[in-house]
Amino acid sequence: MGIIMLVMGKIKLVQIIFYLVAAVVTNSLLVGNELAAVRHVELYMIGGHVGGHLAATMGDAAIENMEKFHVDKGFIGVHSINFDVGLTSIATPQMQVKRAIFEASQQVFVLADSSKFGGGYVSVICPVKDVYKIITDSQISKEYIRKAEHEQIPLVIAGNREQ
Repeated sequence: MGIIMLVMGKIKLVQIIFYLVAAVVTNSLLVGNELAAVRHVELYMIGGHVGGHLAATMGDAAIENMEKFHVDKGFIGVHSINFDVGLTSIATPQMQVKRAIFEASQQVFVLADSSKFGGGYVSVICPVKDVYKIITDSQISKEYIRKAEHEQIPLVIAGNREQ
C-alpha cells in the first residue's frame, strides 16, 4: 500500500485515488470529505487551525501533526514556479504547510497549470530542484519546457501520450 500526502484540496487528484489502494494523509477538509467513505483508502486527517478562505488546516498544530508522518509521495499546488527563485506561495501559513510536505515526503509532485510558470510571490517554499516532478497542462510555453530540461526537472504534460 502506497502512502500519499495531499495538501490544500487537490480534488482532481482525489478522483484518481478512488481507484487506488492507498493510505492518504491530508490537511484538506475537502479531500477528507471526498475520501472518508472510500473503503480501500486509509484516511488520516491532519489537525490544526482552519481559518480564512481555505478549507484546510494550517498553523503550528498542523505542522507538528505532519511531522509524525513519512509518506511515499506528496502532492502540492503552488502559486508560482520560477526557475530562478523557486516555488512560491502567497501566504506564510500555506508556505509552512507546503514545506512540511517536502520534509515528510520521499517524492514531491507539484501540480500547476501553465499559468503558474514565471513570476513569483513573497514566500519561497523551496528551490525548483527539490521537486521530483512537475505536472502541468499542454499550454505550457516551450521556454519553460526548455528551462525544466536545462534544470533536469522532470515535467509531465497532461494529455501528452508520448511521456
